[in-house]
Amino acid sequence: MEVFSYLIKAKKTSGKKHLFIWIEAKNELAAERKVMVILDDADIETGKGGDYFSPTRTEYCAFDDMPLAEVLDDTWCDRYQLGEDNITWNLLQPSVSGECSTAVETVKESSPPVLKTVATLSFRHRVLAHYISTGYQYHVDQQQLTAIVALEMDTDNKFTQNLMLACENTNELKDYSDFNLFTIIDSVKTIFPSDKPAPPFNDMLTFMKKYASTEHIDRSLMMQAWIKGNRDFKSEQKLTSPDAKGLNKTDRGTGFTMTHDILALEVALGLLGRTMDFDIYNLPGSIVNRAREIINTKEKPFPQWQDAWRNVPECLQYSRASVIQSVKCAPEGLPLAPGKLMHYLNKTLTETDHEHPAAGIVAAACGIEQIQTASNDPALSTGTAVEELNAGPDKTATVIEMDQTGQSSAPADKKQVNGNQKEPKSGNVIPVFPTSTPVTVNMATLSYQQQLTIAALKGLCANPACIGTFDDIAAMAMTLAKSIGKVEASV
Repeated sequence: MEVFSYLIKAKKTSGKKHLFIWIEAKNELAAERKVMVILDDADIETGKGGDYFSPTRTEYCAFDDMPLAEVLDDTWCDRYQLGEDNITWNLLQPSVSGECSTAVETVKESSPPVLKTVATLSFRHRVLAHYISTGYQYHVDQQQLTAIVALEMDTDNKFTQNLMLACENTNELKDYSDFNLFTIIDSVKTIFPSDKPAPPFNDMLTFMKKYASTEHIDRSLMMQAWIKGNRDFKSEQKLTSPDAKGLNKTDRGTGFTMTHDILALEVALGLLGRTMDFDIYNLPGSIVNRAREIINTKEKPFPQWQDAWRNVPECLQYSRASVIQSVKCAPEGLPLAPGKLMHYLNKTLTETDHEHPAAGIVAAACGIEQIQTASNDPALSTGTAVEELNAGPDKTATVIEMDQTGQSSAPADKKQVNGNQKEPKSGNVIPVFPTSTPVTVNMATLSYQQQLTIAALKGLCANPACIGTFDDIAAMAMTLAKSIGKVEASV
């Protein structure tokens, strides 16, 4: 948030006093909108037909008698006036005679210092302002500003000259906020103490570039390595790419690139799985849409689980089954504190073969009964292992993969894979577990009306809108089939 101050001048014909206000906003446009809302709430008209001119932005100066934020002050201009630039505020000096010169001197000495916001300074002056400060400062006074200018002009001071040059050659710093800029300059002062000989320019530049490119969580480790003399520090996250970027093989299929957005979707699916069961490799559209709704609205406890999973080392390597199972099967009443969730995940995530997760993990993620496998051959895929235990002429499975958006998708031809097949072509094979042996009927022996009724029945059962109306589906299917027959007969 930035600080903005405005002067609302009163027109001479109004006979009213000028107004002053300061506010905090994200940008100047937001600040102007906020000022106009405040004026409107106070029934103050500006511009043509009003008693005041439109608000004029001025430089914010932190005086001791500042009014409260977002409060219109009509006494400000009794104490302060704008300088020649019509931007900077100065203390209003009363006109006095020669006999009162001593009193004038006293007023000048007791006047509050004029402070300048660091963010409004040039990039070099911002760097030096943080360099001369022992802590983060939002403002600098005139004395500090004089010292900053003197340091900039002191070409004999190698440390400050190298510091300014290194900062200008590290492009990332130019987009840093003032607090982050202070942090890196303070780190430079820690690595290269000013009471020792000035370091070479290349050393300072190398440190800044490495600091800027290192993840925030690893910067303290990097500084410790530099203090010990190890300037080839590399974070574990850098060492684990490309797997850390989600390019390793998982149960999501060949050529699938894992991202943090997909991870968030799978975490949301895990939360949904706590109240319902579904095939994680053949996701219904309604389930995916509900998961996205959880993400968009940030329903609790999704934010806590997402943060915990993103802090897991190499979080994009784990299989879909492992992600969903870890959330779905978490103990009831598990504390949502970051430390507790991380402890639970570190204890739970023991998966080593991300492409072929254990059958028990897949079963738990899908919500089906866990089956102990008799085979210990790690070369067999999860789908194959479960298929072997349920082999039979009537048991088939379909290869289903999730696309990059997280939506389930099937191949165009939807090839059926035999339950005894050892090596599925791609993706995970999820078997269909019938509750009883199906009774097969030759469709040729049925009448056309019966075939229409069966087709309507299948469509209604698959329609999410019919959930909760199962008792009426049979009658609805018969009515629908008769209507179709009448329409066809009339054509």
